[in-house]
Amino acid sequence: MFGKRVPPKKPAAAEISAAAGGRPDGGTQLRPNIAELADYLQGMRDDAAAIALKIKNQMPLTSLVSDAGNQPVIRYDGIDRFFKDVAEDGSAQYRVYYYSQDMNSLDPLAQANLAKLVSQAIIVNGLVKQMITGTLTNGEGGLLIAAVDRIIAMSTYLMHSLRGSAFSTDLLLQRLQGEEAIEKTKQFIETYRESAKRALLTMVRPAGFNMLVPYQNPRFLVEVTMHHHEGQQFVNGVYFPKDLVDTLIADTARKNSAILYSPDG
Repeated sequence: MFGKRVPPKKPAAAEISAAAGGRPDGGTQLRPNIAELADYLQGMRDDAAAIALKIKNQMPLTSLVSDAGNQPVIRYDGIDRFFKDVAEDGSAQYRVYYYSQDMNSLDPLAQANLAKLVSQAIIVNGLVKQMITGTLTNGEGGLLIAAVDRIIAMSTYLMHSLRGSAFSTDLLLQRLQGEEAIEKTKQFIETYRESAKRALLTMVRPAGFNMLVPYQNPRFLVEVTMHHHEGQQFVNGVYFPKDLVDTLIADTARKNSAILYSPDG
C-alpha cells in the first residue's frame, strides 16, 4: 500500500457535516469538481485497459505510443487542478478526500490512493517505453502488468466512491433515513459489484483484483476543503496537508514517485 495505514480520524459528526459543505438543494447532483475528477480517472482507466488488452493479445504497444504522440500513454498531467481552488475571500483552498465506512469517522487513505494512482501511471509510461525499445527485462514486464492492473482496479474503486458522493452527502446530512437509506445503500454496493465485474474483464490478471483495491466493499466519500497550512505538499499532483504528509507519505513513495508539483504551484 501507499504508506502505512493509520487509524481513521474521528471528528464529531457536526464537524464532518460542516466540512463536507452540504447543499440546500438536496445534493442529488455531483459537484462539478467531483464529476470532472471521476471523468479524469475514467480516462486513466481507459488508457490502462487499452494497454492490458494488447498485453493479453500479445500485440505490440508501439501504436499506443504513436497515438499518444508526445503525451504519456496513461495521461495524468494536470491532476493538481482538482485539489486547488479559490475561496470567496480570494484565498487559496485545497481539497482532501476521505473514505468513510459509517459516516462517523474519516479515513485519509482515499487521498493517498489518488497519489498512488498517478505513481502507477508514471511507472507504466516508463516501462512501456522500455518495452518498445527492447530494454524491458522479464521482471520489469511483470511490474508493468501489475501497475496496469492496479490502475484499472484502483480507478474503478475511486470512481465509484466519487460518483456516489452525492449519495454519501445525503447520508451524512441525514437527508436519507430508514428504509430509503437502506435501499440506496444496497444499490450503492450492487453498482460497485457491477463495476468490479467490468474491471475484471479488462485486467491482465483479474484474480488479483481484491488485493489491488483498498477495501473489499465500497466506502462512502467525503470531500473536505482546507486553507493553506505550513508543511503542505503536492505529491504527484495530489494535495496533502501536513498531518497527512507526516502519516501517509511513505519513504518508498518519496523515492520512487516523482513529485510533479511544488507545494504552492
